[in-house]
Amino acid sequence: MEYGLFDRRVGNYNILYQFVIAIMTYVSIDPVWGYKIFSIIFDFLLAGIIGVIVYDCCMNFKEIKAIIAYVAVLFSPLVIMNSSLWGQCDAIYTFFCVFAVWAYMKERENLAFILLGISFAFKLQTLFILPLFVFIYVYKKNISIFHFMIIPIMLLVSSIPGLIMGRRIKECFRIYISQTDYYKVMWVNYPSAWCILSVGNTEEFYDLMKMPAIILTLVVLGVLVLYWWNKKIAITKENVIILKSILVGLIFLPFFMFKFLYKLFC
Repeated sequence: MEYGLFDRRVGNYNILYQFVIAIMTYVSIDPVWGYKIFSIIFDFLLAGIIGVIVYDCCMNFKEIKAIIAYVAVLFSPLVIMNSSLWGQCDAIYTFFCVFAVWAYMKERENLAFILLGISFAFKLQTLFILPLFVFIYVYKKNISIFHFMIIPIMLLVSSIPGLIMGRRIKECFRIYISQTDYYKVMWVNYPSAWCILSVGNTEEFYDLMKMPAIILTLVVLGVLVLYWWNKKIAITKENVIILKSILVGLIFLPFFMFKFLYKLFC
């Protein structure tokens, strides 16, 4: 694998992270160690921003609770293995996602969507956080559709080094569109509800259930919006955290977001 060549696609990561990988080939360090260290730095940053959010949301024992949150994230086995062992970039995009939530809590909406754009430039899984902002857009209406346009703009801005080297603009988006069709199965190493509904994980089952999965996703989100609307629940900084926890906790939602994107573009 020729990591130093940046004028062409390498793997299925987008241009920004490929740029980081390319830089690692020009420094006097093993490239694999290089981007593992890069991810580990974001382990600390991720733990830090979560500690800040806990500090801001707590009323009593703020410092102690913030430190506990920091340590819990930093020494989570999943966090340690993801960056240190596997050399993945999940801590990077997750940091920008959580940072975006903090920015919104501080009523800095433009910054929040800039951070979402940077996160999206690193990994498609930023889709996991988008239902929160879609919910806020529908429910509170203190953000506009133009805020969402910041995300693709940031994706393009972050791709400038690749565009200078000859990459085409459509490649910024094509990589993610191709990922939605990468696995034609209903689950991949994730114990979702589909494991219960089917004894097999075949392409036929995928074709049968992908549309019901999309519909159920939209219904779940719709019911949640109506419930909050009926209860007239305020979107406070504490409720933003609760709402995101609910959305992440819905066992169907993360997987269905990929199915929705796949159906939209493919």
